[in-house]
Order: sequence, then structure tokens, then C-alpha cells
Amino acid sequence: MNIVALVLAVLLILVCLGTAIADFRSDPKALAVTDRLDIPRSAVRSLGAVKTILAIGLLIGMVLDAIAFVTGVSLVFYFLFAIVAHVRVKDSFTNIAPAFICCVLSSLYVLTSVAA
Repeated sequence: MNIVALVLAVLLILVCLGTAIADFRSDPKALAVTDRLDIPRSAVRSLGAVKTILAIGLLIGMVLDAIAFVTGVSLVFYFLFAIVAHVRVKDSFTNIAPAFICCVLSSLYVLTSVAA
């Protein structure tokens, strides 16, 4: 794995784990976002679990290229679905931007991990 992919992996791990912790703790800010997106509160912990699994996949991907690719593509889809959820409720660009940036970072991770 090259240094760019490694840096992107670490950034994405931090994002995934940070937001997963917020989901597991039912942080009011995290709940406000899911409420705005019409996501049932019963699904919030499941989203946290998905992000935790993706963070673990990124860690394993540092050693196994196939896992890096699969995890990267999964992250791209996760953040694409997040963007769609924001757009569906006509959310502001300011609220869509984090998902968009994470989608771009995930795409770059896929490209750089494959190029390694």
C-alpha cells in the first residue's frame, strides 16, 4: 500500500469510528441529522455498526489488497447513499458537503489502493 492510500485509510478510519461512536452513544447531533433525513432512530446503531465494520475493513486492507478494494468500494457506496439521502430531503449543500467530501476521499482511496 502506498503512502497516499495509507493516509486516506487513516483519515477514513477516523471519520468512520468517530461517527460510529456518535451513533452508538445516540449523540444529539447525530440524531438530529438522522431525524432530518427521515432515518428511523432504530437504524442509527446499525449505521454505527456498518461504519465500524468499514473501519475494520480499512485496517485489514492495509495488509490485504483485495480487502482494501472491497472496503473502498463499499465506502464509496455508503457515502453515495448518504448524499442521496440528503438530496432526497432537499438538504442544504452545507449539510451534504461532509458526505460528498468523504465520498471523494473514498474514491481516491480506491484509486490509490488499486494503483499500489
